[in-house]
Amino acid sequence: MFRSIVFSLLILTSSVNAQVLSAFEATQSPISDFVHWVSMQTNENIILGRGVEGVITVHVNSIDSADVMKLFTQVMKSNGYSVVKRDDFYNVIIDQEQVVDIEPMITKIYRLNNISSIKAKLVFDSLLFATPDSIPEGEEVALATVISSHIVTVLPANNALLVSASEEKIAELNKQLKQIDSPIRQVLIEAVIVESDVNKNEELGVNLSTALIDNGFSFVSNQLGTIKNLTAITKGGHLAFSKGGDVRALVSALNKNTNTDILSTPKIFVMDRQEGRISVGQNVPFLVGTRTTDNGDTIQDIERRDVGVTLTVTPTVLGNGRVILNILQESSSVTASVVATDIITNNRSITTVAQVNDGESILLGGLISSETRSTKSGIPLLMDIPLLGWLFSFNSDEKVDKELTVMIKTTLI
Repeated sequence: MFRSIVFSLLILTSSVNAQVLSAFEATQSPISDFVHWVSMQTNENIILGRGVEGVITVHVNSIDSADVMKLFTQVMKSNGYSVVKRDDFYNVIIDQEQVVDIEPMITKIYRLNNISSIKAKLVFDSLLFATPDSIPEGEEVALATVISSHIVTVLPANNALLVSASEEKIAELNKQLKQIDSPIRQVLIEAVIVESDVNKNEELGVNLSTALIDNGFSFVSNQLGTIKNLTAITKGGHLAFSKGGDVRALVSALNKNTNTDILSTPKIFVMDRQEGRISVGQNVPFLVGTRTTDNGDTIQDIERRDVGVTLTVTPTVLGNGRVILNILQESSSVTASVVATDIITNNRSITTVAQVNDGESILLGGLISSETRSTKSGIPLLMDIPLLGWLFSFNSDEKVDKELTVMIKTTLI
């Protein structure tokens, strides 16, 4: 028969010669783990007799070497076992005469409406574990032992939990159930990820601010509202906008700008405190290593990675209607190189934590990358003549700066 015991201990000693050992913690661990720790600390041989089994939870804040065996004996005794000293070892056996008082258990089914039964089990287990309310103060050794026996079984088909525990613990669970199984808010995340050529459009901020204002977006504070354009923001930083604004109309307006490319306009529903992720792009093979076999054959190790636009958002809904957004936005692309032996990727990412009101938007910007574009022009047909074609053609290289801007609108559902 398996028993579950929770044993919390704080050792207070006044001995100046005591050797204080490191703390030990075990949660729902086999008795053998605790026996191994005791054996290592005391250099004693300990043998478990037949039927000595079960799991224990032991928390030792501090203890001196002389008290380790006392602790071990007390824990085993509380679990219905005796520790007998033999010639050169300790033997743990079942105590046939000891009676361990365990409160009668009540079995009840808890059907859950909002939280999954798997996650709820972790909460139920933490509430059912018994711990001492306080530890007496003093110079002598203070022990506090509480026996807690309970069983929590997941019923996945019904999203329910089958709980067997004492009447007192069942009553405590009944009080806490509404808080545990409360409705979970959902958050609608609407994002617009824009990439623009800075060289051709140095007044990107003016165009973007005009598109935002024309489609119902406005700055949150008066101080920020005095900014005439978003040039400062697009060169680094982030900015919040007030409620309202038509995201679709904004996308339509930005599409009319020939120097602005809309990389992605994802929309996702995310539950409170859960991660939402959207990835748009390609799965590209990368060479990560080569190996030579005994036969002289060369084997290449290939790893496939996502290349494109990825948006990861984890919202946390606060009680006052505000939302904390943990944002990770990445944009990567493959580039050709005559120097590298493998694929080269251009990576740009934004990682931030921001707080917005329901319906507000946040603008992130300032990620600029440079690339060189090679163009070939000349007289048609003549420029294609072998050997002499270069006389009628012209090659030019142009350096282009690209800027990444991300706008995220958050709406509580």
